[in-house]
Amino acid sequence: MNKLREWLKRVAGFEATRMGFGAAAPKAKGPTMGLLVTMPSLDKKAIGAALEAGAEALVVPAGLSGDTEALRSAIQESPPCLWGLQIQGGQAPDPEQGFDFFLLSPSSALSALKGEEQGRLLEVDPSWDDVQLRVLEQLPVDGLVFSLPIKGEEGLAVQHLLAVRRLSSLLRKPLVLELGRPLSAQDLELLRDGGLTGLLVSTSQARWPSTLKELKQAIEALPPRGRPKREWDAVLPMVPGRQALRAEEEEEEDEN
Repeated sequence: MNKLREWLKRVAGFEATRMGFGAAAPKAKGPTMGLLVTMPSLDKKAIGAALEAGAEALVVPAGLSGDTEALRSAIQESPPCLWGLQIQGGQAPDPEQGFDFFLLSPSSALSALKGEEQGRLLEVDPSWDDVQLRVLEQLPVDGLVFSLPIKGEEGLAVQHLLAVRRLSSLLRKPLVLELGRPLSAQDLELLRDGGLTGLLVSTSQARWPSTLKELKQAIEALPPRGRPKREWDAVLPMVPGRQALRAEEEEEEDEN
């Protein structure tokens, strides 16, 4: 079973309604955005810190994938969560390693797209043109990972939301934003309603556990997903010459 695909559906609110005549059990409030983290190491302390801070999926960087025994031990001994492996260059994923999904880059080996048990995330560039992005619909990947150019301590701008909405409008795949800093609940709500499904936290900075915890708290503060409101007035398309024709008709009515 593709655990990544099922998890993405759950956090996006696409779970199927159960059929039957029994009493409906109250539905527990679940997260409205998924939270993944790139692990800085495979020791128990780092894994425990990530899970305690709220991560639901752990990604092992390509540089840590060489120690097979340490990988197997970490996966088997950790509490239940999703495990992913970053695949770069010509590296070929091993389905027997126990990973639930793979994080691919455009330079990953083509063979990394084979198989059905493991899920797949693909790193993309939001600046790609519309043709390149639409082609992604044909690839057997479950979601797309991207980053936004945020300088220093500057906050998100309208251009960042537009980039997310552009990806969401062109693609029907879950979108995961890679971050190295916390965001407010207000910013996350706008991004989520713009089409964002999850966050991938980078651990390149020293205070990544606190960043992860702050993002988890902001996600928990989000209101439930709702259908987008459309309050625009209906506007007929402007046809050349229509205004002049309508003016002539009104003059004829006045003369009569």
